Amino acid sequence: MIPHEGDSMSTIKDVAKEAGLGVSTVSRYLTKKGYVSIESKKKIEKAIKSLNFYPSAIAQAIRSNKTNTIAFLIPSLSNQFFPQLATFIENFSFENGLKMILCNTNGDVSREEKYVDVIIQNRIDGVISATGKISQRIIEKNIPIVSLDRINDKSNDYVVTVTANHYLGGKQAADHLIDCGCEKLLDLNGSEEFEPMYLRKKGFKDQAMKRNVSADAIPFNSDYDVLKIAKEYDGIFVWNDFSAIAFIAKCLENGINIPDDLQVIGYDDIDLLKYIYPKITSISQPMNELAREAVNKILKMISTKGKITRNIILDTKLIVRDTTKGQKK
Repeated sequence: MIPHEGDSMSTIKDVAKEAGLGVSTVSRYLTKKGYVSIESKKKIEKAIKSLNFYPSAIAQAIRSNKTNTIAFLIPSLSNQFFPQLATFIENFSFENGLKMILCNTNGDVSREEKYVDVIIQNRIDGVISATGKISQRIIEKNIPIVSLDRINDKSNDYVVTVTANHYLGGKQAADHLIDCGCEKLLDLNGSEEFEPMYLRKKGFKDQAMKRNVSADAIPFNSDYDVLKIAKEYDGIFVWNDFSAIAFIAKCLENGINIPDDLQVIGYDDIDLLKYIYPKITSISQPMNELAREAVNKILKMISTKGKITRNIILDTKLIVRDTTKGQKK
């Protein structure tokens, strides 16, 4: 049974009666399918305004099998990278006639599955996921998925990947610290449960080894003994900018001069870096391009229901600022 159009106070039948027209004419106007005369359009618009009528999105979705809505799943709101990415995705979606709902899983698998319920129950047209997980239930429903910033390792016609080249980003970080005169490098990395962390760490370590420079890696922890780190290392690669900010703040609190005593490079190049001091050197992810490619891919998958197997991998870029001794561009 198709739900009534409108709110509890009015239905499509009420609009037809108010306009003095048939229900089928009003339906053609609302769905934009079929001819409706200019005179009839004016009557319908006047009736809609008079009745404060809102078409039911659910009813329209059932008829057209399309909601013009996508879901963006993110693992966190505390890391500015994801809200910033969401802003780009929402803008590109809006420009292309799509609505976007933001689903913050907070790294909780059960919470993510509840959002999957919402996606399926509300007939969401497509999903962009930056959580590193692809729900089997979404795949079984043949809902198009873009795995954003995470390589998809499940072979499926409805899943495609759009990501930055994290291995290249790790290499760029190592090269820059070495070019700045660092001889003992340390990678303060995130959880390798997520593929980007593993690739950044591997790129960093491989490039340091290639250039015959010592490079260690330990998980990031806010309780580091920064004085000990400053004695053992001279170049630090932190897995994201937010963590780099925290690490540098602790260094400064302990009298460690950045970059004279210790050079530090972050990752992501979030907007927040514009407003803090010292300004942090970072590996920039192309967020604007990532968002554009993700929306373009999901649009194509929604409209054609065709197979898209080519993944998109975009290069990262070194942005030199005050926390390393390199020449600023």
